[in-house]
Amino acid sequence: MRPTLPVRWVPLCAIAAALVWHSLQFNFVTDDAYISFVYARNFAEHGQLVFNTGLAAVEGYTNFLWTILLGGLMVVGIPPTVSSLVLGTGFAIGTLVVAFRLTQRLFGEASGWDYLAPAFLAASSGFACWSSGGLETQMFTFWVALAFFRYTAGDSEPRRLGALGVILALAAMTRPE
Repeated sequence: MRPTLPVRWVPLCAIAAALVWHSLQFNFVTDDAYISFVYARNFAEHGQLVFNTGLAAVEGYTNFLWTILLGGLMVVGIPPTVSSLVLGTGFAIGTLVVAFRLTQRLFGEASGWDYLAPAFLAASSGFACWSSGGLETQMFTFWVALAFFRYTAGDSEPRRLGALGVILALAAMTRPE
């Protein structure tokens, strides 16, 4: 028998739906994203992280992991304008979940207050806008939020600290500055 969705997740799903609607009100791809798209295309088609094939390699992107991910999805036929929208929105929803779980952890008991941080994020124009902007912003935000969530667990077991290190490494590979 398939387990039902716990009632406490229903409001979070509604908040995530509101975020999706809000982000689609902007529904744009910033011109800077096309730099990553060109690098991703050349990576997918030629195996080279270059802007112009046949010329000296110049690293003109600042989002290695995002560019590699888009390039990998281009290999299977998904255009970067689509994959960046889906990934950006997916990572934004992931951040909502992390904010929800972090609030639960910090306040101990489940309450209606747990939905406040995710609701504020979903209502934030900047957060919603960059869910569909084509850049790595939401992926980076997710990794940093997840690292903070992992850090607040207060567990200094080496295996758990290693997981924190991996999460922070993913954040650094997404946006090194």
